[in-house]
Amino acid sequence: MKKIKDNKAITLIALIITIIILLILAGVAIRFSIGENGIFDKSKKSAEKYNEESAREKLEIALSDCFTDKYTNEKYNENEYLDSILGEKGFAVNGDIVIVDEYQFQIDRSVPKILSSLGKGKLNDDIQIAVTQNTATDYTKSTLTVEITFEGTISKIQINGVDETIPEKDENNKYTITKQVTENGSYTILAKDNEDKYKFATIKVSDLTENMDIYTVKDLETFRDNVNSGRTYGGKTVTLKANLNLEQVCSEKLGNWIPIGRPNLAFSGNFEGNNYTISGVYINDEKTEINDYGLFGTVYKGTIKNLKVNGKIKVMAENKERYNIGILVGYCNGTIENVHILEGSSLEGNKQVGGIVGCLSAESNITNSSCGEDIKGETSNVTIIGDYRVGGIAGYTEGNISSCFNTATVTSTGGHVGGIAGTNYGVGIFLCYNKGNISGNGRGEAGYSDAGGICGNGGRVEYCYNTGTIYGKMGQVAGINGNAYNCGKNIVQNCYNIGEVTEGTSAHKGAIVGQCYGAGINNCFWTKPDKGTDWGTESNSNKMTDEQMKAYTNENFVIDETGKNNGYPILKWEVNK
Repeated sequence: MKKIKDNKAITLIALIITIIILLILAGVAIRFSIGENGIFDKSKKSAEKYNEESAREKLEIALSDCFTDKYTNEKYNENEYLDSILGEKGFAVNGDIVIVDEYQFQIDRSVPKILSSLGKGKLNDDIQIAVTQNTATDYTKSTLTVEITFEGTISKIQINGVDETIPEKDENNKYTITKQVTENGSYTILAKDNEDKYKFATIKVSDLTENMDIYTVKDLETFRDNVNSGRTYGGKTVTLKANLNLEQVCSEKLGNWIPIGRPNLAFSGNFEGNNYTISGVYINDEKTEINDYGLFGTVYKGTIKNLKVNGKIKVMAENKERYNIGILVGYCNGTIENVHILEGSSLEGNKQVGGIVGCLSAESNITNSSCGEDIKGETSNVTIIGDYRVGGIAGYTEGNISSCFNTATVTSTGGHVGGIAGTNYGVGIFLCYNKGNISGNGRGEAGYSDAGGICGNGGRVEYCYNTGTIYGKMGQVAGINGNAYNCGKNIVQNCYNIGEVTEGTSAHKGAIVGQCYGAGINNCFWTKPDKGTDWGTESNSNKMTDEQMKAYTNENFVIDETGKNNGYPILKWEVNK
């Protein structure tokens, strides 16, 4: 009997425990289902999100139709017409707020487009928002300062729908955040409290520099004036969309072209020429006190590519101290690629004068570019004249020049003159050739000419050739490098010269290098003149006959099968030029 009672007691206890466990599990299940972040809660949030996205899509479709009307319907305007169209869709419109299926959205009427989603909440007028902007002096960015004042707690801050980190509130109940923006447009600041009530404010940024297309001379002038007022166009692209002739705005009668970019007001963007031509660049200034002259004056960390230019520029200041004169650009820290100076151009300047660029700074490049047309067996009609540091491509370079050619006549009335560069103190000159006649007319005992077919004075030259006539009145004169300044081992190598080299008085003449300290020449050849380098050089260069030279090839020179170079070797890149 006792055993039966004990079993009943055990059964009762087990039943009680089972009931307790079931109650616990039920509580967990209920909590899992209806508690915060439970199944029901998540389902509800998911449904809310779906409904809001559905409402947003309806508004986006309506605004897309309005965008089409903006350009096809002459009755369109961004006020009454827009309100009417949205009203016909069943949307409530209150200024810039449109309510769709109880969800509120802020729109930009000028586009039109949705700026931000405001949800279902109600306005909280106790939240105060103040927004100011500070645009950088180069107009590439603007800093927005947002001040939100509210005695309660702000739980969310968004700018154009993107959540921002909520800062600590100061003693004046103020939250302050800063946001840097780089694009023009409307920026909406949304602040929400713990009850999901909100307040918003909008500020329009409109003075930042944007990408620009240039169709007319007026467009080019506007671009020029923007740069010269401080807009660097850093990170932006300016695209030429047509050939332009500047004769309608600059000439002997109309006055000078004002260069794009001046010292301390440089162009820093990307100029895409699309292989169009800008012609008629005219500058004649003999009293200027400003440096950097050309179509562009000053370029800093910018790019100019795929452009043809024709111009007549003369900048010869009376004090002979004006620097950096080029047909394309006066001073360039950046990249020049596939730019060509056309026939009929002329350039005259004081110091650092170059057919493409007056001065090319360190960490800069000129590639696949030319000065003058390449006519078989002839020089072009382009003329370049300067006092000091004068070149067909660059007057002075500390950068890299490669795959370029010059056929212009280049003359220096002082010294340092070359077919590619007058002075080459940088990375070097590679894979280039000169067919223009080069003259260095030293003015006196201190005015040494230092004239060369590739460069007048300077460093490394590799895989280059010269066919033009080279003359030096004084100093050093040679077919490739007049004076290989501070040259090290193999500073001039794999080059050839077939041009005449003539001298005036007291010149050190060479077929390859006029003067070079140390063993600086390697694997170079010439047909003219009779003697090679003649001062201080252990030369690894040899004279060839015309027949030998025409048969010469290496990794970068090929036989001239087309006769474009009168049968003498050409560079590989010329074959498909």
